[in-house]
Amino acid sequence: MRFSNVAFVLSFLSCLYRQEINLSDMKAMFDEANIPADIGINFDPTVLLEVSFSQPDSSVIMLKAGVQLPCNATAGPPVFSICCISSDTVDAAGPGPFVIAAVDPDAPNPQQLTIAQVRHFLGSDFTQETGGALVNSITAISEFMRPTPPAGSDAHRYASLILQF
Repeated sequence: MRFSNVAFVLSFLSCLYRQEINLSDMKAMFDEANIPADIGINFDPTVLLEVSFSQPDSSVIMLKAGVQLPCNATAGPPVFSICCISSDTVDAAGPGPFVIAAVDPDAPNPQQLTIAQVRHFLGSDFTQETGGALVNSITAISEFMRPTPPAGSDAHRYASLILQF
């Protein structure tokens, strides 16, 4: 089975609002943060993956590239969707199926990468609903593991990616 690179989104544990970024800006941010080199990927995104987390007060936090959040804001599990950059974005990605992975390339901390990369989620058979929401009906290969960097650690980079197969 051959995977094609559909999208990636960088989330240095991020945002309180929807992604307001284009693909070339996202690619530049990934490159500047050395994400492609550090996790060993070729990075040529065609859509943006939106990642959000429901909060205990029923609000929703959507991750935004480069913005830090406290760990408790990302207790999860995450909700995924393909972000609409234009009216053609959702159609361009197709209905799926997709594989979604989330990884921390900075474990246990950015200065000591002895166990990098840590996989925080790996799920398959995601399909796209109207509006870009991604759903699956099978158990994840590895269920979401919330970020828990050690006390005193510098901020970690977290990358979520979507691949179409």
